[in-house]
Amino acid sequence: MSQGDRATGLTFGSLFSGCGGLDLGLEQAGLTCSFQVEINRDARAILTHHWPDVRRHDDARTFPPGPVDAWSCDVL
Repeated sequence: MSQGDRATGLTFGSLFSGCGGLDLGLEQAGLTCSFQVEINRDARAILTHHWPDVRRHDDARTFPPGPVDAWSCDVL
């Protein structure tokens, strides 16, 4: 099993996600995406296509939208 195939059990939160390039790399390293924050509507559409089950918020200035504990992750 290669290093990229090993699950780490760690989760990450993605701020300023863009189209998800860093998110893809982190997933290939074994981390799991917990949430994404991206203001650009077109970029969010791409994120939704590739990560349909990941929670998303549209603006880092108003993040988190609710209790901080509900948006917890290991790596931000």
